Amino acid sequence: MKQPLNTIALSAVALPDAEGGAVPEWIRIVPKGGAVAYDGRGGYTYRDAAKVIAASFGFSPKIHIDVNHATETAAKAGLASEAQGYVIEMEEREDGIWGRVDWNASGKALMADRRYWGISPVLFHTKDTKEIVAIKNVALTNDPAERRLVAFSAKETDGMDILEELAEMLGLPSGASADDVKAAIKKMKGGDGEATAALQAVATALGAQSDAGQAELVTMVAALQAKTDQVTALQARVEQLETDGKAKASEGWLQSMLQAGYGIPATQHDTLRDLYAENPERAEGLAKSFPKLGKSELAARAAPPAAEISALSAEQKVVADQLGIPHDTMLAQLQAEQKEAV
Repeated sequence: MKQPLNTIALSAVALPDAEGGAVPEWIRIVPKGGAVAYDGRGGYTYRDAAKVIAASFGFSPKIHIDVNHATETAAKAGLASEAQGYVIEMEEREDGIWGRVDWNASGKALMADRRYWGISPVLFHTKDTKEIVAIKNVALTNDPAERRLVAFSAKETDGMDILEELAEMLGLPSGASADDVKAAIKKMKGGDGEATAALQAVATALGAQSDAGQAELVTMVAALQAKTDQVTALQARVEQLETDGKAKASEGWLQSMLQAGYGIPATQHDTLRDLYAENPERAEGLAKSFPKLGKSELAARAAPPAAEISALSAEQKVVADQLGIPHDTMLAQLQAEQKEAV
């Protein structure tokens, strides 16, 4: 079963010390080991930094840096959320994942003036295991207790999607869409006490002020839907990256087995590739159960001519196919044997 992805903003990580107005080129984005969120929740960790980095840049070619999570808060209300720079490269170090930043003019000014002491990343993570999947964006901050961000960006429910929770509050049937929720909110304008109480509950669930009006709530629901679509796209991208990585590793392993001389029939190649992606040790054992052919045996079965070999004959190609050996590998082996025999 696929685990749903959620977003979380981590507590501030101190910026590197800078002297004489120096602007740091590299900043630590995610600390090694367990990290905590703004509201005190902990245990957010990554297992494979390379996958996190690949997924992050797969989602966006560069990761923007704003101030005080403006993208997650101010932008939802149509306010400014300019980037101060962009993370264009990441690498794993002993103390966590670091990013190299291409600061713009305003970002360089903020850094040189030391106006912010820390950064806070917004991360995608699995809900149940709290495993960090990707880095969404980064914020410069002096305030690691921004509660509204936690209420909106890090909202988690007990097995219920937030849109479903809002639909239930508004008396809508299960499976109601974001448009259904927005329409229900609009109908409540000027309603009775019960309708007002429902709107206040919706405002609380969205992380808005208790007196938030209809327009603000409708806008926030629209933003929530956009974020849900974004997370779905990221999850699909992460899964595709993982699938592609496994396929590449399986093919590389199979070729290494063939080059080592194991006579694996071509009819078994797909089966072994699939098995390696799920259980490398079992695939290795099965591959090695096939006879390992030495150079002399290969030469005998391929019957190379005395003349210099520049290409495989039709018969040699048939032999290679029967043995499950790529033609170029077979040709290289025969050429090597011929040189040794001279």
